[in-house]
Amino acid sequence: MTKQTMPIALAEAFNKLIQGAQRHGRDVKLIVALLDALTAMLLQQSDAPFPSERRIGSTATAGTAANNSPSKRRTRSHVPPQLKARLEAVVDSLSDDEAAWFLGISVRQVRRRRSKGQLYFFEVGRKKRYPLWQFTDHRTVLPGLREVVAATPPGLPPERMQRLMTMARASLRIDERRSDPVSWLLNGGDPQMVVRLLRSLK
Repeated sequence: MTKQTMPIALAEAFNKLIQGAQRHGRDVKLIVALLDALTAMLLQQSDAPFPSERRIGSTATAGTAANNSPSKRRTRSHVPPQLKARLEAVVDSLSDDEAAWFLGISVRQVRRRRSKGQLYFFEVGRKKRYPLWQFTDHRTVLPGLREVVAATPPGLPPERMQRLMTMARASLRIDERRSDPVSWLLNGGDPQMVVRLLRSLK
């Protein structure tokens, strides 16, 4: 790929992402958020996504048959679990426009609710994202969400919050079966039980 064709290739790839999102009823802000999250997490790695020319050369000349085996190649190309979880959290979230449409309110009202602690959000590239787990099938938010938001530790990664809210917990039981916090709240469970889980995080 030459410098002349690179902008065209990037534009084509970006357009494919947009078209894919639109086919699933999502807006372009999701694509921007995914790219922001991907870039931020890759640049946080010590090796960065762009190894130096010296390292590329040394890797190419010093590699052994064992190092170049299929299993080793799979390891190098494997998506880090943390990155995969972060991208999944972004996909499973709404932009401010999408949240407003879903709730049947204006974007200004979404922002007002957010500022009052009535909506949970996280930031990607200085843009707010609203996880799907906090919304119900009736286009409302979870009962007890305000308490959950207030008890959420500052800086808690969105993927960790999503995992906590959607995985079954031994301390939450509905009809003698373990329940996840979302189902617990939807079935009228005490929000303070979820608050205790959040406060136990380190």
